[in-house]
Order: sequence, then structure tokens, then C-alpha cells
Amino acid sequence: MVGRIVVLIIVLAVQVPLYVLSVGPARRLRLAQQFFFCRQVLRLTGLSVRVLGQPSTEGPVLYASNHVSYLDIPVLNALLDASFISKAEVKGWPLIGFIGRLTGTVFIRRHAAGAKRQRDEIADRLAQGDSLILFPEGTSTNGAGVAPFRSSLFGVIDQAEASAHLLIQPVSITYTRCADGTPLEGPARALYAWFDDAVLLPHFKRVLGMRGAEVVVTFHEPLRAADHSDRKHVTQLVRNAVIAGVAAAQAEAGLRDGLAASAGLSAALPAASAAERR
Repeated sequence: MVGRIVVLIIVLAVQVPLYVLSVGPARRLRLAQQFFFCRQVLRLTGLSVRVLGQPSTEGPVLYASNHVSYLDIPVLNALLDASFISKAEVKGWPLIGFIGRLTGTVFIRRHAAGAKRQRDEIADRLAQGDSLILFPEGTSTNGAGVAPFRSSLFGVIDQAEASAHLLIQPVSITYTRCADGTPLEGPARALYAWFDDAVLLPHFKRVLGMRGAEVVVTFHEPLRAADHSDRKHVTQLVRNAVIAGVAAAQAEAGLRDGLAASAGLSAALPAASAAERR
């Protein structure tokens, strides 16, 4: 574990300055820097990513995924040329907030007063051709199932200019087994899932001390936003696809405790109020 921490510090010391340059004079290197850094993080954490389906590159794309861990970020950013939509609190986090600002993260506040402004900011980014990654659950869960999606986060489809060529692609993330074959079910889910009152640094330190795990990322058939006018209906279509992907990956891995939740029983999830801080 100590060796991994040392290597991670070295990678950060080298990659962060390079990424700063890549959003300025060396912009053409930005995507290569992003992919390289995220894949180094995956290697240091021992995460093996298995991809099912194909990410859409027709663009702009709003990728909508379930959210299990902060590890979802390097998992997805190692695969996609896209920026994240994140809660505003993350902007002030040490290092993570700085990297988020560098990578063009859209920070949003969860209150009605700023909903229109935030929707407009997301719409502007999409209208400029940028692709974005959204976690519509609004918080991370234990991965057993998929929490209800917030339809307000899909309000961008109400913006005609932004939605004219927009694709919405559902994405399922499932942490299935540790490298030693241990199924990530029951209490073992907490080894990689980050939810409830888990503290970031101790959790990440434990992750670095383990051999790793398999993560299945499923890209589903994208929806064309212009074909849909009801954002609540779109929200349910996207969530249904994500649920199906999680359930399929769990069934393939022989996980038993998550199948009922993934079939749509939201009550099986941990209390959202405790995790809402994230």
C-alpha cells in the first residue's frame, strides 16, 4: 500500500502541472493527459474495467450513470471525452475540487432558486458541443440497486437549442468481484462503494491496500432528446436502462443481494438523507 501511495503522489505531482498546461497552450494534449492519468489511477487501485456496449461519440452526449463511488470518476474519465456535472460542495474539496475546475466540471447547487441558471449553464455547454457526465441519483449508493433519478437534472431537454442534436446515453456501473474472487455483495460492498457516512481518505487508503476489483461499465442505446418532450418520461426511460444493466452485471457475477433492488425496489437502498452531504 505504501508503494502505491508513493506512486500516486508522484503521478499527481507530474500530471497536474501537465494538465494545467493542456488546458492552455498545449490544449491538444488535454484528452491524452486525462486518459493517461485516469488509467494510472485505475492501475494503482487495481480496478479492472470491463466495457459492454459502445459510448456514443456522435455528440454532444449527456451520459447518465448510477453512482457508487468516487472511483466512478476515473472509471468513466478513462473512457469518455466528457466533463462531469457535480454538486457545488465538491468545488471546495482539496485537490479534487481543483482538478474538477481544471477539467471543466459543471458545479450545481441543489436548490430551486438556482435551477434555471444551472440548467442554462448545462445547456450552453452542450450547445457548444461539449459532452457531460451526470449522476442523476444525486448521491452515491452502495451499488445494490439504483436510487430514483432527479428529473430536474434532465431539464436541459426543455432547451430547444441545446436538445436539438443532444443524445442522452444511459450508463450502468457495477462493482462485481474483488481480484481474489470475493463477491462484492452484502458488507463487502463497502470495500469499494462510498456511501452513507464513509470518510473519503480512510476509505481510499483501504482501497489502495487491496488487490483490486472488477468494474462492469455498460453503455446502453442512447436516446435522442429531440424525440422526447417530457423530461420525467425521459428520466424513467434512462433509469430503467441503468437498472437493467446493473441487474444483468450482478446476475452474471452471481451477486444475490442486489437483484431485487436493481429490479426497482428503491427501498432496499441506504437512507439518502445520510448520503446527501455528498
